[in-house]
Amino acid sequence: MISLTVDMENKKMKKPTLMPALWLTVIWLIACLGIWFARSDTMTIYVHNYGRYSNPLANTGEDPAVEVLDIEEHEEYFAVKLRALKTNGTYDFRIQSADDPELSSYIVVDIDSEGRITENATGNFNGWKTLYPLTFIWIAGCTLIFYLTFFRQKKYSVFSYNTIIYLGFGFKGTLMTVVFLLNMLSAFESPEYSSMMVFLDTIYSSVGTYAFLSFPVLLILTIGLIISNLFLWKREGRGFTNTVAMIFGIILTAGNLLVIIAPGFTGGYVPTARIQMSMINALSALFLYLESMWLGAVGAGIITARMKADCDRDYLIILGCGMREDGTPTPLLRGRCDVALKFNQRQLETTGKQAKFIPSGGQGDDEIISESECMKNYLVSQGISENDILMENRSTTTMENFRFSKQLIPEENAKCAFFTTKYHVFRSGIWARRAGFARDAIQSEGASTKWYFWPNAFVREFIGLLTQHRLKQAIIIGSLFLFYGGATYLLFFR
Repeated sequence: MISLTVDMENKKMKKPTLMPALWLTVIWLIACLGIWFARSDTMTIYVHNYGRYSNPLANTGEDPAVEVLDIEEHEEYFAVKLRALKTNGTYDFRIQSADDPELSSYIVVDIDSEGRITENATGNFNGWKTLYPLTFIWIAGCTLIFYLTFFRQKKYSVFSYNTIIYLGFGFKGTLMTVVFLLNMLSAFESPEYSSMMVFLDTIYSSVGTYAFLSFPVLLILTIGLIISNLFLWKREGRGFTNTVAMIFGIILTAGNLLVIIAPGFTGGYVPTARIQMSMINALSALFLYLESMWLGAVGAGIITARMKADCDRDYLIILGCGMREDGTPTPLLRGRCDVALKFNQRQLETTGKQAKFIPSGGQGDDEIISESECMKNYLVSQGISENDILMENRSTTTMENFRFSKQLIPEENAKCAFFTTKYHVFRSGIWARRAGFARDAIQSEGASTKWYFWPNAFVREFIGLLTQHRLKQAIIIGSLFLFYGGATYLLFFR
């Protein structure tokens, strides 16, 4: 009865989506626009003073465009409250010392047709500071949604490309939430140093901020990849496939460093600088995406590598991975068989249920027998009856492993588990779902391998994973390019 209830709950569970984040974004945009259009004809401007003079007075000229309602004096700045007297134009006035008129601050404001004031130099308008808490709630809310969606996806089916998207961008959102919180507190504590320009810069330069904060973590991971590759070279040779992790880590770290230092080399002619910054931020979006996805993939890989299958499986699929010239399993292949054998023994001791083994793997041109036959021979040598082994000997890829293995399973609702090396579990699970295995019918366990082999192999798995979802990646990267590149071009050097 309990099992039936769990199955019914699983069937009713809806696939997680980011629709809540989309609705939160729509609400945030509407609220921001509402604040802009609902602003009144009065506003407060914060004038830097640095303690140069006191007793400030307003000098608005003979034909004033604004009326100064109040001047609140602070140690470092003056808070000047204004009301518009004219419309449709750019106007200026001065705040000067009552004791020495030569000491003054020059202010330029833009006034629209409704008499609403915008400070020309900073972009500040009435109510602009409200955008800080509003945007903080948006960023923190989206980050929370990413994490909640990740945990829902993990419960629904961890074997999904979306898993690393939710987790990776959750990491990014966490850092940006902290950064924006600090900026918001600074804006309210020291309003003279804050402005709409600072607010906008915080948003469209978030790529560089994320790169700066995550650089130490990325550097440590890259050093680990290089060390593991050096050991791999020593044990397995210096082929390109044994160098992929090192190359990937160096490229990602170098790109991250470029994102951090490149803005320091821009400047000069304003239109040129605007284009330069737009290109830098657009390119930075690519590294933001790769880095977020990489961190998400590492997290998902660790989670799936530690998974244990429930002791109620009907079929145990073992994925092939090559064998020795004499037809005996390599240590890697034997490890996959051993973890399946250990699971079977655990299931027998727990529930008394004997599962069917499905060793899956075809025969290569340079192999004397198929990988499935190699695994079958090993399983028999370990005491498994041939009657409990169904050979799948046609597959040449992981996708075919699952597709052809599924054809050997007569029961529609059979519970299965697949066994592979730990670094291969996450990507294999995605292939299993694509091959038609129900999300609540496929589980896994991974076999350990030598520590120096794991990082390089996992990077190859990650690159392979990215190549499987070209359209989704194009949409995400294109969106990031448009947001960061376009926002920079429109808002930088206003």
